[in-house]
Amino acid sequence: MTRPDLPPAVDGVIARAMAKRRDERFGSATEFTDAIRDVLDGRHIAAPFGSYYETTVGAAAVGVLAAAVVACAASPSTRRWLRYRNALRTQRR
Repeated sequence: MTRPDLPPAVDGVIARAMAKRRDERFGSATEFTDAIRDVLDGRHIAAPFGSYYETTVGAAAVGVLAAAVVACAASPSTRRWLRYRNALRTQRR
């Protein structure tokens, strides 16, 4: 299943999250969430796209995971939580 309404950079973020080597993946779930949010907000981020994901099976897995992550990231409850978290971070500064 493809989502033509999503920016192409989402594939790169998902590929980075699923990288085989630990040092190529995001360091935390927060980094991953921030990267997805940046892509959805139109900010470009660099995300390596390894040769494993260039295969048909890898591309299909990335597509399925991307759809699931975007569905979660785009949900109203997630957006409320992110606004709350960002407000807390702003208050701490």
